[in-house]
Amino acid sequence: MKIRYLILIIVILLLTPFVLKTSFAIDDDQLTSTNYVIKDNTIYAIPTSFEYKVDELIYNVDYIKTIEAYNNTTKLNNDDNIGTGSIIKNNKATYNVVVLGDISGDGTISLGDVSYLYNYYRGKSELSGLNLEAAKLTGNDDIGLGDVSKLYNFYRGKKAFTFYSDKDFVSVRNYLSLASEYYENNKTSNKLGTNIIDELNIEDREEKDQIVVTKEGKVELAISRNNRCYRKYSNSDDIELIENRSCNANIDDFVSNSGYLHVSGSKLLDEDNREVKLVGTTSGIYFDSETQNVNQTSDEFFKTMKSWGTNVFRIFIGSKFYDKTSENYDAYFEKLKQVINSTINQDMYIIINYDPAGFINEENWQYRAEEFFNEVLDIYGNDKHIIYEIWNEPNASTSWSAVKEYANKVIPVIREKAPDSIILVGTPNFDKRVDKVIGNQLNYNNIMYTYHMYTPGVTEENLNYFIEANEAGLPIFVSEWAGVVGNPPNRADYINEAHANAFAKLLKKYNSSYIMFTSGRSVWSYGFIFWYDHTWDARYPEKILSKNGLLFKRLLYNDYSTDHYLMVENSDNEGKYYRSSEYKDKIVSVSFKKGLSVPTNAIKQWDLSQAKDESIIGYLVPSSEDNMYDLVIVSDGIINLPIISRNLFEGLTKVKSYDFSNVETDLIMNMSYIFKNNNSLLSIDLSSFDVTNLRYMYGLFQNDSSLKSINFEGWNPSIEGLTHAFYNCSSLEELDLSNFDVSKTNNFSNLFYKNSSLKELDLSNWNPDGIANVSYMFKSTTSLTRLDISGFKNFSEGYNNEHIFDYINSEVEIITGDENFKNDMISLYPDLNIK
Repeated sequence: MKIRYLILIIVILLLTPFVLKTSFAIDDDQLTSTNYVIKDNTIYAIPTSFEYKVDELIYNVDYIKTIEAYNNTTKLNNDDNIGTGSIIKNNKATYNVVVLGDISGDGTISLGDVSYLYNYYRGKSELSGLNLEAAKLTGNDDIGLGDVSKLYNFYRGKKAFTFYSDKDFVSVRNYLSLASEYYENNKTSNKLGTNIIDELNIEDREEKDQIVVTKEGKVELAISRNNRCYRKYSNSDDIELIENRSCNANIDDFVSNSGYLHVSGSKLLDEDNREVKLVGTTSGIYFDSETQNVNQTSDEFFKTMKSWGTNVFRIFIGSKFYDKTSENYDAYFEKLKQVINSTINQDMYIIINYDPAGFINEENWQYRAEEFFNEVLDIYGNDKHIIYEIWNEPNASTSWSAVKEYANKVIPVIREKAPDSIILVGTPNFDKRVDKVIGNQLNYNNIMYTYHMYTPGVTEENLNYFIEANEAGLPIFVSEWAGVVGNPPNRADYINEAHANAFAKLLKKYNSSYIMFTSGRSVWSYGFIFWYDHTWDARYPEKILSKNGLLFKRLLYNDYSTDHYLMVENSDNEGKYYRSSEYKDKIVSVSFKKGLSVPTNAIKQWDLSQAKDESIIGYLVPSSEDNMYDLVIVSDGIINLPIISRNLFEGLTKVKSYDFSNVETDLIMNMSYIFKNNNSLLSIDLSSFDVTNLRYMYGLFQNDSSLKSINFEGWNPSIEGLTHAFYNCSSLEELDLSNFDVSKTNNFSNLFYKNSSLKELDLSNWNPDGIANVSYMFKSTTSLTRLDISGFKNFSEGYNNEHIFDYINSEVEIITGDENFKNDMISLYPDLNIK
């Protein structure tokens, strides 16, 4: 392939949307890259600074096994420079390296490289082979003055390599011209920042590209490509590589630009009535060694966070912190001041959050909060940087009226010394029930109400509270959220993009300010953003990020793309969508497919995405059976069943088959009653289900009386609730549940009731702790010939065994493991063969 086409590929790659590094399945003898061209066993690397290191190359190459770098025969370390002419090796192959701009091949870009290139252009020196390839910076096969200029501008820190072609450059000029013209004609409309994009009919823009209008009225294009950020001014031909500022919606929402903030209706506005979006992270809990490592509040931390585009920091003050009797109190307060001052020095807003939970049982407990805020106000007064959050997460038993009573005591104290500061007020049920505030707001200016969301709570019900409050025009501030799920030891490494993106897209829809939890390792380890044992590395900050942190940075870049989408819950008792009374008895099959197209013969379709963005569509098409339908659920990406998948397909009485080809299930916690009353279902294959986080499966196949076989291959769930799971599965002849962990289950009532075709059941591996209820567990298992429950050894005092073996096959062999239980059963059922 000719070189010009190769360089053109580089250009195209650089114009593709910013994506975080992803993993690829590759062969041992083949390397791939999302950022670099790899062709004919040559890697064309694009440096981001004057020195190009081995670890930067390795970071931008996808590989499975060990990769090594060499300069001639000398093996290089990760922090060594690597240049044009070096090689890298994996398990089976060797690759040449071309570092664009590194003409000399020493792994650095210097004035010497510019001189080499300029002399070659003038015909005074020779370049060939890989060194010549490193000189082709403008996409042309012939070296020209443009290549020399681009290399010189990169050396001066002015331009990046191979960013725009001439055609693209014209498009950008037109883009900015339209934005400038719109702004000039609509200066009073407050259509600023990214809002301008929505008014422009530009087809070739990318979603995360932004038009930014500065406070002075300067129109700019903010853009991100290949992990790097650029700015293009409307009155300049230069494209500036932005250092220490990321391309995101918060690029100009710092204190020096936005000043004192205020609330108008549901919006947070700056001094010039422009809408502001605050995005940042938060500290951990108490600033003591028992609960967290607090190394993420240094000046370097705040500089880095600002460089990513965060414009606010939230500091959490637990009641343990504000205890003047503590010998550490003075040190705590000095730490608080250090964090406040560091944030102010970085031109960022700071939220001072107070949690009174430890003092609520005291008489006049609100006084503690008044005393704390007074102490802060005595130092900082009406400082425009500071936002006050007066109650973190009122618990589930705290009413909104109780929160209002507290707020009416604390807010006047703050208002006395900070009459205009923004005040955030917590809401019931751990900052979930913002809907309780609707029509019953506090009677003060500049108040916002807080909402918290952690991925296990991304249920339709909780999201609806958030949606309802926003649609009602309440000013909502999301002062904590994270993409964590489940309860693994390190929750920050267990996020799910589908669930997190469902909420992130709602944040985007309402332009909500938000805080990602947390910047340090906390006592709960909920979604911390930075690994506590890493130091800062300005070149590769992703290496110190947890998966929750990678999500946070992606959202900072306005990148809401994902290949995983969350399906909406369908758990209400009445049923809706395809479970409505109109359709539930007419669906004969359910299948999940990739692709969003809906055929013309579809008689009904629904938006089944939790994000309400039509990323998942369900539709009905006529089936081969008269007056019946097939339900097809489609998405361009993978469909994730919701965390709460309870009742998802309940009541589909005519369904005979399910196809879960395009489904992920690894984060389902509750699939109770999911297939209940599917009484036409003959068999089901669930071997593709990842049940790592499954905890509840009550009534899983309840009343599926035609079901003959269930494939549980690969299942090893840790179950806490499973009563009625196989109730009235009267056609089921065999069942392998040997890998189920039921150690945390104490209620087994009605589990196999009416399993009248079941022949044998081996539950010898079941070893529950503290069995409380086995009533009706094996009632009416009239074909059972052998039952092994020898693992049942730990029964609670007074456990319920009512009707456990009523109407069981009289010839069944029952093997028990607990002597007292065996004796109880023999006394109740003297005619059975109980061992």
